[in-house]
Amino acid sequence: MLTLRRIGLDTFHEHVAVLSRHCTVYRADGADGVPPDTLVVGPDSEARQWVEAIARPLGLDILIGAKHRAGDRDVRIGFDDAGTAAGRPVVLVDDVVSSGATLIEAARTLLAAGAVSVEVFATHALYGPDTAALLASAGIARVRATDSVVHPTGTIPLADVLASALEARSRA
Repeated sequence: MLTLRRIGLDTFHEHVAVLSRHCTVYRADGADGVPPDTLVVGPDSEARQWVEAIARPLGLDILIGAKHRAGDRDVRIGFDDAGTAAGRPVVLVDDVVSSGATLIEAARTLLAAGAVSVEVFATHALYGPDTAALLASAGIARVRATDSVVHPTGTIPLADVLASALEARSRA
């Protein structure tokens, strides 16, 4: 069986290059451009590596939260300086979106601190219409995810990174 691990993509962490390239494209011109004052946010320490990989090449600031999960939908997110988001657009970065609880809590906290907008970049969107409505009602303007699963938000293609990994593997 061909798995991501067997072709050299051990975990999601290696997919962050796809998100980073996607973010760079949106940094360019047009209505989807990423403003230079955008704050790239991770809801927890696990997300730091992805947030840094996206923000660094774009010269964007980062903010990392601390997450406490008491249950699937019982999540608390704290930020040392949520005020950093005041007056700025925010891009939240996470790996899997299922219940949406982490992103909802983070978005509410950041918007209450004065963020002008919140959108999400994710690897796997595994949620249905009810969760989509909850994300929107929490103030999340848009979710962009990879096309790793069929989902309406799956607009970030993985084909290039998978093809590159296969090509590198075949040369090894």
